[in-house]
Amino acid sequence: VRTVALNGKNSKKLTAEKGIFRNPSFSGDGRMIVFNKEGGNSDLGRTFTKNPGIYLMNTSGENLRKISDNGEFAMFNAKNDRILFQTGGYLFGSLTKSLKSVDLNGKDERTHMESKYGGRLVPSPDNKWVAFSNLHKAYVAP
Repeated sequence: VRTVALNGKNSKKLTAEKGIFRNPSFSGDGRMIVFNKEGGNSDLGRTFTKNPGIYLMNTSGENLRKISDNGEFAMFNAKNDRILFQTGGYLFGSLTKSLKSVDLNGKDERTHMESKYGGRLVPSPDNKWVAFSNLHKAYVAP
């Protein structure tokens, strides 16, 4: 995982370990980053794919820790005290998708929403709304 200035310069490597990292998201205060580490597949291979899950670290790259074994599209809630994520896969996977959260230690898991036949479940930045697709139609709900 790296940070890069908007002009494409000043790239800074944050993780020492190699891996397939996806969907990094900064906390609202800019102090932390949450991201997914993939377990690999037949297309990308399985080299450097041990211990997949959701990881959290400071933006300096320090204090890297795994907070969940599963989930995709991890992001911070509005107060930066919980990590929201989707379970059930995002293309195939389970028929039912869930929007869940854990605290910054990976504890106190809560389910906020479930959608049978759902696709992507996206909370608004203020966490008062959720946009989601269900059977190829888009919805917004409180």
